[in-house]
Amino acid sequence: MLDPMNMTVAQRPQDKEYLAVFAVCVAGKTAATMAGKVRELLAGTHKSPFAKLDLMRRTGTLEQDLRGVRIGQYKRVERALSELCQLDAKKDLTVENLEDIPGIGPKTARFIVMYTDPKARVAALDTHILKWLGKRGYAVPKTTPPAGPIYKRLEQAFLKECDIRGKTPQELDTEIWQANARKPKKGKKLCSSRS
Repeated sequence: MLDPMNMTVAQRPQDKEYLAVFAVCVAGKTAATMAGKVRELLAGTHKSPFAKLDLMRRTGTLEQDLRGVRIGQYKRVERALSELCQLDAKKDLTVENLEDIPGIGPKTARFIVMYTDPKARVAALDTHILKWLGKRGYAVPKTTPPAGPIYKRLEQAFLKECDIRGKTPQELDTEIWQANARKPKKGKKLCSSRS
């Protein structure tokens, strides 16, 4: 399972699928809360998270199931998950394939790739990364830019900072996230680690 405060690279195909589902659902929401909702959505005995979503899609219950766990952004999430679950987690989780799915932008696509491929040279430009880059003198917007030249410029800046520090993008992303993310309220449990 997934612990958003202790992200590690997903190794097994089912862990990659779980992470991809989480990434689609968490956009704009609190990671700890959404990790629990995704765990609830994917609970039960199924071959894999994508297999369970595909079954929901084929039987027409996906939106109802999303509403049942109160995921939010139902139309966007349903559409994105309906297409995402048809990918092969072993070979299809690329930035290009993910950005082709309506409802998955450059930040979410790169987050999925960064945490499923430890060699990936990509940056998921969330508000934490943007603030961190801004403190280092880079001109940054307040919110994640859409795909295009601004995103590419800032992604290259982040990768340059990774190289200076001798860290992979995933390692530096995790370090920045852990230093800046809101911690869950006392007594609120996070999902257990995927490893």
